[in-house]
Amino acid sequence: MYFALQSIAGAVRDAARLHAAPPALTGGEEGLKRARAHFHAQVLQSLRGIPADRVPGALRDALVSGEAVGPDAARWLPAAVDWLARACQE
Repeated sequence: MYFALQSIAGAVRDAARLHAAPPALTGGEEGLKRARAHFHAQVLQSLRGIPADRVPGALRDALVSGEAVGPDAARWLPAAVDWLARACQE
């Protein structure tokens, strides 16, 4: 489960970095759209290995919907990292 959590937190982190970058470096709206789809697919694949009851509710909803890797990724990053840190302590 740790590696799945690490993958999810990494996808949210990378999405936050991408959305913070200047548009000229992101490939424009089309580049952002492709990257979001990639990050969302990575998150969904990683979630398959984690029991649903182990994912905090609001974060789970944001991950499944793709919100956590969209323009609000920076807002979701602390929750994803905190979830990973708590799992490492168990």
